[in-house]
Amino acid sequence: MSIHSMTGFTRTEHKNNFCSWCWELKSLNSRGLDVRCRLPRGFEHLEEKIKSLSGKLFSRGSLHVNLSVNWFSLGQGYMINESLLRDIVSITPSIEEKILDLKSPSVAEIFQIPGIVEVQTRTITQIERKQIVHEMLMTFEFTMERLRKTRAKEGLRIQKILSRDLKKLSALVKKAEIVLKKQP
Repeated sequence: MSIHSMTGFTRTEHKNNFCSWCWELKSLNSRGLDVRCRLPRGFEHLEEKIKSLSGKLFSRGSLHVNLSVNWFSLGQGYMINESLLRDIVSITPSIEEKILDLKSPSVAEIFQIPGIVEVQTRTITQIERKQIVHEMLMTFEFTMERLRKTRAKEGLRIQKILSRDLKKLSALVKKAEIVLKKQP
């Protein structure tokens, strides 16, 4: 007979080019399987998959699943709003005619005008997001397997203790039976 503990904890960290993430799994005693998830915004859809995968490895225990994600900067780029730049360059001579002593603006001054230079932040594509989710689920499965092994090792320790104590108890029962037989 194999005994598995229901208590255990494991943590797995992983990263790719877009983010790093950490799975933490904590298991406590419970009659049935109760899986509770704490997931970051945007990853709520993983809860059903997590519960399904958990049910394949565990039949009992209160399982607390926590996922934390840190996104890396994907880089920024700059884009010149050429339409606005053309408009400003085209009206500059007429403004210079109306205001005496006005000199033409420098390129640096033009670039400081709001809207001329736009900062663009790269975002992940749908394909990249699917790959990230796939990698996260793979590390979740790995983390669950680690938790299963932790619970199994703890179960072996419990089994050894119980076996030792049952042997002691059996020896005491035999001694008691001998003493009882010697009673008048």
